[in-house]
Amino acid sequence: EGVDVCLFKSLLSEHAITVNIEHYYKGWVFEYKTASSFLLSILFSKHRFFYNREQVAQQWFNRKSLEEPDRIKVLEHFVSETKNNHRFQTSPITLGTKIYSNRLIFHPERASFKKHLQLVFDSLVESNDIEKIDGNYRLCARALITISEYDWEVRKHLDSQNNAKRTHSLTLAIIIIGVANLMLQIAKLYLLEQP
Repeated sequence: EGVDVCLFKSLLSEHAITVNIEHYYKGWVFEYKTASSFLLSILFSKHRFFYNREQVAQQWFNRKSLEEPDRIKVLEHFVSETKNNHRFQTSPITLGTKIYSNRLIFHPERASFKKHLQLVFDSLVESNDIEKIDGNYRLCARALITISEYDWEVRKHLDSQNNAKRTHSLTLAIIIIGVANLMLQIAKLYLLEQP
């Protein structure tokens, strides 16, 4: 609770006093260093502007469908975070807010998104890529093997696609050469039969 106080200017000039004003509005906290900035903010409804702007941004965000990350994306996130902090732990909802910001909490698809992430986390625990500790999850060394195997499979797939493209191009070149040769043989035959 606030307290009403009346101070004389002469008392204030003797002491270095700083003013910190915290204005709470619908879950938002606005901080001001001077009384004049607070009054101007109230006069121009700064708090309402920021609140309404956030509401519009949330509505736009809610129109988007949430893209659910796959196992490898989750593992790559674990690896990158663990490189920075070897004690890194997270939960499905924390990872979701890291991907989509805190707007995820108010998205209409958040429950299905959270269930999907929970299933991904559970499958990673089952394959010993991460481990569950007190409700949070932590990376295991096995994850690096899984990511390496995935990268190898992707490279193998890309090599296979490149080989298929080369084979297709070679086949097309052989067909074109064959058709050209056939046309040349027909033209030669036609010219030989002409008297």
